Amino acid sequence: MSESHSHPEAQSPDMRPPPGGAHDFRTTGTEPETSSGADATPRSETQGLRNGTVKWYSLAKGYGFVVDDAFGDEVFVHHSQIDEAQQGPLMPSQRIRFQRQPDPRGDLAIAIERLS
Repeated sequence: MSESHSHPEAQSPDMRPPPGGAHDFRTTGTEPETSSGADATPRSETQGLRNGTVKWYSLAKGYGFVVDDAFGDEVFVHHSQIDEAQQGPLMPSQRIRFQRQPDPRGDLAIAIERLS
């Protein structure tokens, strides 16, 4: 007498959908690339300059990350977008204004201006 009924608890872990659905960033480790709302657009396509704070920047490595005030996510910044000769390197907690540029690996901070 063998029955082939299976209970959801008996399913293999990789067969069950993630807790928040297929696009739940908590299970994938990546945050959605769009702003919320009915007219969601990619963050890099939002118009104008953005304000943010330098999370960290390595002069030795030539890159770092800034936190976008509007979305709270980290945006990559490369030394080529900073006028270090005129203003020096970016410092943690420094306030900046920048634009977001789309990139396959994540948005880039470009046209950086120091606010503090």
